[in-house]
Amino acid sequence: MPTGSGKSVLVPISSPLLGEKVYIVPSSSGKQIVLSLRAESIYGGLTIFGGYDGSNNKNDIWQSIDAGVIWRQITASAEWSARRGHCVVKTPTSDLLLIGGVGAEYYNDTWISTNNGATWTRQSATAGWGARAHHSCCVLSDGSILLTGGANAFSTGLHDTWRSTDDGVTWVEQSDPSEFNLRNGHNSLLMPDGSCVVIAGGYGTPLYWSDVWRTVNSGVSWTQIKPNDSTPWSKRIYIASVIKGTKIIMAGGYFYGGLGSNVLNQVWASSDNGVTWVEQTAAAGWTRRHQHTMVLLNDGSLILSGGGDGESGTNPRNDVWRSTDDGVTWVEQTAAAGWSARKAHASILI
Repeated sequence: MPTGSGKSVLVPISSPLLGEKVYIVPSSSGKQIVLSLRAESIYGGLTIFGGYDGSNNKNDIWQSIDAGVIWRQITASAEWSARRGHCVVKTPTSDLLLIGGVGAEYYNDTWISTNNGATWTRQSATAGWGARAHHSCCVLSDGSILLTGGANAFSTGLHDTWRSTDDGVTWVEQSDPSEFNLRNGHNSLLMPDGSCVVIAGGYGTPLYWSDVWRTVNSGVSWTQIKPNDSTPWSKRIYIASVIKGTKIIMAGGYFYGGLGSNVLNQVWASSDNGVTWVEQTAAAGWTRRHQHTMVLLNDGSLILSGGGDGESGTNPRNDVWRSTDDGVTWVEQTAAAGWSARKAHASILI
């Protein structure tokens, strides 16, 4: 609305995307001028991709620039098919790369976006590695992408390692079998020294793992840092983890034992490449869950979103939680985000 002095005021449109801020400028003529400025965020653009809502797989994309409180939809239907258990990574040129997953079928395709997820172009319809879901992807210090493990259409865990140096167009097998055991639902993290660490996972022999592995040669060979059952945390699958400085922070997960299911809300941390671990909390403020995601924001805080809770982790959630003390305590940002409840989605910071 015009002010008494005849000047116009800027009326912001809420919840812009990163890099965008849209204002409506009212004028005395009654016409409105749309002014677009760049939106900055001390947190970064927290973005989620696809997932499973308990009935249907998803291919929508949502973003928040206020640490998960308000969300805006980037696209309701991306060019890639609806799926869960996929990877999304950011390349050195800040493009986004989506890798594999499962929906109507198991996929071994790769897709790239050069505009923060608004549109996507297929890089490869059939990558060299077999179709899979719940694998893990790690962007190495040289910009190449390392893919490890996963599960195929027969729910069989895999233990191969593949590398791409051209943003997912072509892939070279680094090792098959890799030294680590069959697994999916694990995490892989780039360490400050340039090595890549794999933690936890399941569907091998035995079914679940509590071990830690490390490669210093881009996945050609792997060294066991902690044997199975030697970590203070129990065997688990579908965890979420981040690297903050030199500290690995791991949250939640799922373990199926002889007496039934055990969904977790513990948080553990390691500052020595996974050799020793400290429990940050035995019971976080968020409900016990698996197939959730956790992202490190630019201000150093952690955001945990979605996942499946309940006795077997079958109840999808769309809550968002934040920790400013490396996972010791958590504050709920929203109990119901704009995106529908889901698990097995992907999240990154752009």
